[in-house]
Amino acid sequence: MKTRYKISILLVIASMAIVTILISLFSHYDKIDIFCGEANYLQTLFDKCRSGGPITILTEQHTSKIIISVGNPIDSIGLVPIVTTQISTSTQPITKIIDRTYHPTNYGNRQPDEIGTSWELIPDPLRIDMEVVGENNIDVIDRTKASFGRIQPLYETLVTCSDNTTVKILYGAPIIVPIKEGIYGVLDRNSVDGLLPNDNGEYVLDFVSFFKQEIELPDDAIILSSVNDTCSTPIQNHEVAYYDRIVFKLRENEN
Repeated sequence: MKTRYKISILLVIASMAIVTILISLFSHYDKIDIFCGEANYLQTLFDKCRSGGPITILTEQHTSKIIISVGNPIDSIGLVPIVTTQISTSTQPITKIIDRTYHPTNYGNRQPDEIGTSWELIPDPLRIDMEVVGENNIDVIDRTKASFGRIQPLYETLVTCSDNTTVKILYGAPIIVPIKEGIYGVLDRNSVDGLLPNDNGEYVLDFVSFFKQEIELPDDAIILSSVNDTCSTPIQNHEVAYYDRIVFKLRENEN
């Protein structure tokens, strides 16, 4: 009887130890698609926030910019895909880049079943999920060193623009992507979101990132208004953000 009692106690202690280890592991889990609600923090599986947010590769000397390309409608509702291409160049070989997967600033307010909201996910056949290529359009990820998963949380950071206007920046958790040897130019493409027209047939592209960005609209786009601003952030090594808001119509939808 005593032996069984001792075994039971040992099993309880062992179970508690296993649970403690699992909690510790899950509290560092980086693959949950939820917001933390605090700038520069990540919400974990057990609703705890830990330091996270933007990272930078201080040893790399390359420069980066983003091209935001808006495509033509892909369905009868007028959904137009957004392709973000982060272009990194250097006079020295690039050994790694950071993929962030930027989203429109109203990402968290999506209502997928209501026509007239400002954005929607692009269907799978057209979706680009982290395509990292060189200037010759060939994959340059060094997969012998890669150890990343693609399902990731979203970071939410507030930036302050002109007249103390506050804008929310939304992006996927930074992933360090190792690059093959001898590469001086890297294009990191993502196409996750698309814009929907409002009741007036207008598209609103509301976008902010840590890199200088250029906007490419369809040939038949008519720009109704445009705002370009440089904003400040509370984040070390990313003190500046770049904000663009463009309202446009497509000529074929013009009344």
